Amino acid sequence: MAWHDRIVTGNRGSDSLRIPILFNRKDLLWAGSEEAYQSPYSKHCYSIPLDIRGVWCGPNVFDVVKKVELPRGDNEPVSYKLLLREPSEFFEDPLERRKKGRAAEPKKEEKLSPFKKALSTVGRRLQVRGDFIEIEKRSSVSISKLVLLLAKGMHGGTREAVQYISKLAEQAWEQDLKRAVKIYEQVRDSGTTGLLLDDLCNELEAVSTISQYVEQTILAECCRWLGVDPEEVIERKRGRPQGTTKDENSQAGNVLIMRLLDNDQIEGAFIIDFFKYRKGESLKNLDIKAIAELLIELQKEEHVLDAELLEAYLEILDPDWRDTILSGGSSIPEGSIIGHDPYAILGVSKEASISDIKKAYRQAIRQVHPDRSGLPDYFAQLVNNAYRTLMEKKDEQ
Repeated sequence: MAWHDRIVTGNRGSDSLRIPILFNRKDLLWAGSEEAYQSPYSKHCYSIPLDIRGVWCGPNVFDVVKKVELPRGDNEPVSYKLLLREPSEFFEDPLERRKKGRAAEPKKEEKLSPFKKALSTVGRRLQVRGDFIEIEKRSSVSISKLVLLLAKGMHGGTREAVQYISKLAEQAWEQDLKRAVKIYEQVRDSGTTGLLLDDLCNELEAVSTISQYVEQTILAECCRWLGVDPEEVIERKRGRPQGTTKDENSQAGNVLIMRLLDNDQIEGAFIIDFFKYRKGESLKNLDIKAIAELLIELQKEEHVLDAELLEAYLEILDPDWRDTILSGGSSIPEGSIIGHDPYAILGVSKEASISDIKKAYRQAIRQVHPDRSGLPDYFAQLVNNAYRTLMEKKDEQ
């Protein structure tokens, strides 16, 4: 029987958001060789796997392979290789076992087993499969309560849903066993040198856990049940959402970052190589025409947030930038960093009265307010800072 109709809720009760569902699965115990292996602790010899009163115990196919980090230099990336464990690695020191003081009373076969609990499993023997002995054992898969309810709705009841989930889990585990056997065979054939993890075929990489596979399968079935194509590609607009940078005075897209400096100046720079510009290059090196050309490229590549940032940059750099380009002009105002002049930001002269400054401020803040313009917050902050600076100057006068 490959399924159980009992739902185990565990210690958290029936209100748990995830529910373990029991099922029977196959597993593969490494058969080692016909000779017995000596425990480095008790000095007794044991066969691997070990028959304990009709229950077979030993390391499974996943336990046999280990991942070892390779030595590396200061600037070298981390790399790993896969090796087969030595038989002595499977045995547990009896003294360490007593020190751990396991909370739960171990099963009879665990008491008699000389192997580390983390590197062994137990089950009923079925047949020999290559370097392994196939066993059957009980296991569980943890499923979201909502996914279980969806399966129940599609299959007519709780019993039917549990049967279906158990079948899916059994199939997923069997596929994972096949993947593990292929990895084992490649590592075994590599000899003592081991196999570099990077040399492993992409198809042998784990795509998902058993739980994820079961849940994704049920959700895809539910989509089809509702008339929705589960393979439909849903794309979001490119560009990071506003407010994703840690610094509240900066705003970044995929390509550009804009910063409001302490002296109320704004500067922009590239955070990746893009178009004909290199990462780290400043926008202050570009004239109006080059910036407008960059804007077109950003729009063409659908970098939405970057295009918005650059257009706002252009608006403050030269409110008439479109006319400037059409007329052939391409100069950048003195200083090459936006926002250095509070009079220029508000568009008033140095002789402007308090009334003129307030009027200009109200007009400017309406244009850059994020709720109305969609521009980043720091452009409104720039206008506020310029207004505060000019009002302070008026107070000093």
